[in-house]
Amino acid sequence: MKKALIIGALALALLAVTSCAKTAEKKEAVKILYYVNPMDPSAKSDIPMKDNMGMDYLPVYAEGYQPKAAESGVAISEAGAKRINVKTVPAELKPFGLSLKAVGRISYDERAWVHVSARFGGRVETLYADYTGVKVEAGKPIMSLYSPPVVAAQQELLQIRRRGAAAEDAVFIASKEKLRLWGLADNQIAEILASGKAAYAVPVLSPISGTVISKTPVAGMYVNEGEMLFEIADLNKLWMEADVYEQDIARVGLGDSVEMTSVAQPGVVFSGKISFIAPALDPATRTVRIRANVDNRQGFLKPNMYVEAVVKNANAPKKIVVPSTALLDTGARKIVYVDLGNGRFAGRNVVVDAVSGGEAAISAGLAEGEQVVSSGAFLIDSQAQLTGAKDIDYDEGSAK
Repeated sequence: MKKALIIGALALALLAVTSCAKTAEKKEAVKILYYVNPMDPSAKSDIPMKDNMGMDYLPVYAEGYQPKAAESGVAISEAGAKRINVKTVPAELKPFGLSLKAVGRISYDERAWVHVSARFGGRVETLYADYTGVKVEAGKPIMSLYSPPVVAAQQELLQIRRRGAAAEDAVFIASKEKLRLWGLADNQIAEILASGKAAYAVPVLSPISGTVISKTPVAGMYVNEGEMLFEIADLNKLWMEADVYEQDIARVGLGDSVEMTSVAQPGVVFSGKISFIAPALDPATRTVRIRANVDNRQGFLKPNMYVEAVVKNANAPKKIVVPSTALLDTGARKIVYVDLGNGRFAGRNVVVDAVSGGEAAISAGLAEGEQVVSSGAFLIDSQAQLTGAKDIDYDEGSAK
């Protein structure tokens, strides 16, 4: 008999220990990681506290757990919910900021843009690039200039050569260098030496292949040393620039891919990668300028053209996401209404990381899978505020 009592006592003790272990495990599973300020998620605390406005810090639970506290909320009959078009959706844990839409503008790539200035003064003899928009090739003449000092320098080089100066003689090298500093290429100097004659009109060569964007010279006019003659741009390389709103900055990173479409080329998708993000915010528009390099060898895109750009972030972090229509912003706090079941809805204070693309990322106050009101939340909240009641029956229109 005593032996049976001892065995029974041990069994009860074992059950108690197991129960305590499970309770401890459950408590550990719902452990609060920290508390955050509802107005500033970066402000954290290890203990419950209030901010300077008297608002409670919101708990952030391990593994996204949200305790199902007893919330009385607002009662709405099924017919009443249909009348005010109440719709609910589950809060989802998913990548937020996977894509971002923006209106982009095509512009010149400043690295593929050159100014051609006069290395020496003279008269324009021939104008090969004779209109704006003409295409030119690198190393090919775009105009020729007659300049007495340059002609004299060529004759000096030829005279030194005739006196039997070797190619390594200092005076011969210095004479060639003078022509180089005036912009004559090595092949032009070699041609002068081979022909034995000074060039009356010296060709001015294009430094790059591209399109003439602007020009100032006309045939017969005189130009001064340092005067800007042409602006040439390589339109095979362009930039797409767009303005990203302040709340979306965190969703854009260097190297992110961008897809662009234009009404001028329906169905054609242009691609590029973000190469620059402005270091400062535009105080007037509260936006940040981003830039992507675009390959335009087909010539479909034109500078100053508008495109619809979609920035794709492959490394977007997972967050609790709800439709932006579920948010009620009172100014002091942000609220979503949660479906408690059986026709009852409760307002929940939440911390919002960002709102973009019709979605809001929630960092505290809501758990994955909870049903939130995506349509009709404003009517639920306004009636609750007007009546000051916890339970409201929209069928009867009376407070309880």
